[in-house]
Amino acid sequence: MEVYFYLDANKKVKNPNRTIYCYVRDGRDNVIVINTKEKVNPKHWNKTTYRAITTGKGKMDGARELNQFLDALETDIKKTIREIRSDNVTADFNEIKLKLLEKFSGKATTDVFNALDKFIEVRRSDLTQSTLKKFSNIKKHLSDFEKSRKTKLTFGSMDLLFYDAFINFLIYDQKMNNNTAYKNISLLKTFFNWAYERGINNYEHFRKFKKKEYDVDIITLSEEELNRIEQLDLSQNLRLDRTRDLFLFACYTGARFSDIENISRADIKNNVWYLRQVKTRNITEIPLIDRALEILAKYEKYEKALPTITNQKLNKYLKELGETAGINDPVRISEQRGNKVIEVEYPKFELITTHTARRTFITLSLTKGMSPQIIMSITGHRTYNAFKKYINLVTADKEKALKDTWEKKPELKLVDLTSF
Repeated sequence: MEVYFYLDANKKVKNPNRTIYCYVRDGRDNVIVINTKEKVNPKHWNKTTYRAITTGKGKMDGARELNQFLDALETDIKKTIREIRSDNVTADFNEIKLKLLEKFSGKATTDVFNALDKFIEVRRSDLTQSTLKKFSNIKKHLSDFEKSRKTKLTFGSMDLLFYDAFINFLIYDQKMNNNTAYKNISLLKTFFNWAYERGINNYEHFRKFKKKEYDVDIITLSEEELNRIEQLDLSQNLRLDRTRDLFLFACYTGARFSDIENISRADIKNNVWYLRQVKTRNITEIPLIDRALEILAKYEKYEKALPTITNQKLNKYLKELGETAGINDPVRISEQRGNKVIEVEYPKFELITTHTARRTFITLSLTKGMSPQIIMSITGHRTYNAFKKYINLVTADKEKALKDTWEKKPELKLVDLTSF
């Protein structure tokens, strides 16, 4: 592509100074016109060099500075074209045109933030409230990134260089661990793909955005810790008693809190909970053990099948419940932040959340001998990779399994010597 600078040829313009336009040509018919927003009198313009006259007749004050600006603009345009083609070797003229106009003319094809608002609006019917909130948070992170980097985000500018800068921003400016930062990248890719399929986003940079996942420490309760919670006398504390019921019901069923929150008696038939999961909308059949049925029976005279407590409050009460049960062994948690591993030690009760129940169900079910396939059919996991993140086999369980396997004495068999 060739770059030239021409003066505005409109003779009706009264101002003697004419606007300098940049023409980017790809062959005869493909032309991109960019307004440099600089002006010059035609008598000071060299039509051969496409620059302001610096010496002799027609010399203009400030000509060198103007020419330096035009030289830098031409270099930047050519560099941008090379970067576009490097990122996408199949990039056609229209894609290059959109990118150049967005970067050098401020002519964004569509405002990213308006498009994100539209995405949240149209997906409201099929995404959970918690997921919609995550996309709203993405919008805030992008806005904060704009202010921090003093830049204007467009679909064209959100390329691999943006990806690198945004990851660093999330980790070091927003203080996210690596997993949380890359989950935001995954959400951003979902939005970009939606916009691309609808012609709102004309760029495919997002397809090269990498989604990484780091191992995390999984917190589950042992059977002994679960028994401590079960056996607590909470007759004088209705709030913690209801907190315990919700937590234990999740431990006995492996259900998410969002599903327990929406449980209906109509969904339970012949001691089986026919659950339509809030997150996936899939129907899962969960047989209810006696202890789960006893919790439901406790509230049979109430309007709802189980007590209602917000997730935020329940997580707060669960820590109090764990502390009351004496679940205070020190636990060291490590997380990846950038290239550093940060370790912090907590008493275990401080790490108990509603999700701990689901993880506890999976881990204890495995240690009791239930097959992974059956557990996955109950929890609704469709792939083993998604399922295995919830597994936390504690040392005692592994020690017992090893001893049962390696230290088991072989059975002595009597041999009938008369057969020889």
